[in-house]
Amino acid sequence: HKDLVQKQFDLAIQIPEKQRDLYQKRIVELAQHVEQYLEIRQPERLMLVPPATENGDWPMLVTNGQLTPGGERFVSLLQDYRDDHPREFNQATADYHASLARQFPSTMSKVDFETFFNKVEPFYLCLWFYVLVFVLAALSWLGWRKILWSAGMGLLVGTLLIHTFGLVSRIYITGRGPVTNLYSSAIFIAWAAVILAIILEVIYRNGLGAAVASLMGFASLLVAHYLGNDGDTMKPVVAVLATNFWLWTHVPCVTLGYASTFLSGMMAIAYVVL
Repeated sequence: HKDLVQKQFDLAIQIPEKQRDLYQKRIVELAQHVEQYLEIRQPERLMLVPPATENGDWPMLVTNGQLTPGGERFVSLLQDYRDDHPREFNQATADYHASLARQFPSTMSKVDFETFFNKVEPFYLCLWFYVLVFVLAALSWLGWRKILWSAGMGLLVGTLLIHTFGLVSRIYITGRGPVTNLYSSAIFIAWAAVILAIILEVIYRNGLGAAVASLMGFASLLVAHYLGNDGDTMKPVVAVLATNFWLWTHVPCVTLGYASTFLSGMMAIAYVVL
């Protein structure tokens, strides 16, 4: 079977990628997966031990048939997990984390912050706060206008602050601009559209801006939530966005245009409904 796949792969790889049929594409994918499997099944090829310096190369787990010093700690930790020794596993994990924090203080501080960020889930919190803002804005049209409007605006501003914290946190963690993929674009569009709608609400004070802001925030964050279902929302940027200059200039400007269009469309829908 290996020889057959290799023969088919050799034939398929000679054909330009855009001209391959479905069978040839699948053969190439299969060959690549097999090659990847054969590579990672060799323990000596696994680079799981951190380098000695911040910018150093990751050493192999096994050298000359022997575990490296860092590899011994890592394997010991995995053995405690395999043998269901929670106390030993937790202690080994804490010791390993402490040693890495001493070795790479700046990197590990960012790792700790990312762990905190993932536990807090600021965008998921904002998702439901925007729903509550819409309820308060809608109720303000029925009665107790001043109290409910003030409560809704206070909650909207507070939610925007949490939203902003989430955006700034992602910038700090990735070291990139606010928009690097579809997930981050949905988050940024929601953030920008909410700010624009709040400006309208401050001007007109009729609850419509707050309601539209909450709807846009909820809709965009809901889209982002489902876009992030693969578990990795901080993937490496594509080559065309590899420079921070364009990530901080061109991309946010384009996305602000999307947010403005989103706001215009929502206000138009609200006008027709009213």
